Amino acid sequence: MARKERNRMQDQSARPGPASDAALVSGSPSSDTGAATRRERSDNWARLRRALDFAGQRLPRTDRAASVQWILGHLPITAAVAAMGAAMVSLVDQAHAGRTPAATAWVLCAGAAVVLGATILLVTTLQAWDRGRGLYRPLARAGAAVAAACLVLGAARPAPLVLGLALVVLLSIPWGLAVARKLAGATDSPAR
Repeated sequence: MARKERNRMQDQSARPGPASDAALVSGSPSSDTGAATRRERSDNWARLRRALDFAGQRLPRTDRAASVQWILGHLPITAAVAAMGAAMVSLVDQAHAGRTPAATAWVLCAGAAVVLGATILLVTTLQAWDRGRGLYRPLARAGAAVAAACLVLGAARPAPLVLGLALVVLLSIPWGLAVARKLAGATDSPAR
């Protein structure tokens, strides 16, 4: 009986308790398990950063102008995405309307155009811009065409559901083109 009780107590002490949970949250390892957890979290963070990098970890050129353009080019993207998120509230509120309100349509569609335009400017700062002409130049042209189509959509002000679905379709065009060209191996082809 004493042996079973001792084994049960040892099993309970091996389980994470409040002290070990606090160590995991604070990041200070109280044992090898804490250090392993921190390493695992660090590895997960590195994987997430690589996954979120659309350009495949292609860095901007090293000259000062490209670096400034790279840093400042993210500001309009951030502002446009925030404005589009705010406009979604109005789009949902007016879902029953026959036409999207002018302000909502323009903020959503102009925001999409700004995101596409700023993304094109950011891509020109990449070191791969000159090497991957077969991928990046057609994508830049497609992005510009889709940005213009977004502005035309904003001027048309269709019903909210139609506007939302049309923006999803329009914004998927450059992405679909990028995936198709990447799968076809177009990154190594010369510029046309």
